[in-house]
Formats: sequence, structure tokens, C-alpha cells
Amino acid sequence: MDLSGNSITTLHSQTFFSDIRLVRLSLSMNSITDIQQSSFESYSKLNYLHMSGNKITSLNADLFKNSVELDWVELADNSFTDVHPSAFRNNSKLKQVDMSGNKISSIHPDSFIHNTAMEWLDLKVNNIIDVDPSAFQNNSYLIHLYTSRNKINSIHQTHLYISLHWDRFV
Repeated sequence: MDLSGNSITTLHSQTFFSDIRLVRLSLSMNSITDIQQSSFESYSKLNYLHMSGNKITSLNADLFKNSVELDWVELADNSFTDVHPSAFRNNSKLKQVDMSGNKISSIHPDSFIHNTAMEWLDLKVNNIIDVDPSAFQNNSYLIHLYTSRNKINSIHQTHLYISLHWDRFV
């Protein structure tokens, strides 16, 4: 379902409840600021979500808890300041996440701990100052980590070891 380029501001609880077999959803280029906790509750088959270019400031804990098939999320160009440690907790199949162009200042060590299939993570153009050495310890398939145009001021020894396995740590 493609609802991009509209004037949607809020995703209400179970907005698309009748379409529980929804696999792809694009809500990009709207004015979404508010996502209610159970907005994605009935989307167990959802595997692609595109919400870039909105005004989202945070993702609630367990927002995607029932979207267990989710493997690609685009959340670029919003206004996130952090990634809640439980936002993607039940999304073990998640492979690609784009959170570039936000206002993220740090990555909590548990933000992606359950996303063991993650291969691609774009965090460029944020305000990241420091990356916790354990932030990606469970992401052994992560080969593309984009961190350019941030404010990173130090690299931990652990990152040098881990980055040998990454295609890009820029």
C-alpha cells in the first residue's frame, strides 16, 4: 500500500486493521508526528516499511512487536534523537534499516541487540558523538554500517576489531 506524499499527521491505533495481510507499506513524505502504540499491531506479515521524510521524533518501545516478518525499514529524514532499546526487539529478521538524516546523538547498546540478521544500517548525517563498543555485538551479519557526517569524536578499540568484518564503517 502506497500512501506517500499525502498530509497524514497521525497513525492511530490499528489504522489499517482490516488489511492484516499487508506486506509493504509506504507512508513517506507525509507530516507524521505521532504514531500510537498499536498502530502496527495487526501487521504480522509486514516486511517493508517506508516512513522517510516525516516529522517523527521517537519510536515507542515494541512499536513493531507483531511485525515479526519486518526485514526492511526506512526512517530517514525524520527528527529522531535516539533509538529506543525495545523499538525493534521482536524483529529478528530485520536486515536493512535506514535512519540517516535524523538527530540521533547516541546508540543504546541494546537498540539492535535482537536484530541478529541485520546486514545494512545507515546512520549517516545524524548527531552521533559516540558509539558504545557493545552496540553491534550481536550483529555478526552487519557488513554495511554508514556513520559519515556525524560528530563521532572517538573510536574504541573494539570497533577496530569489529570493523574488519564490515564492508564500510564511514
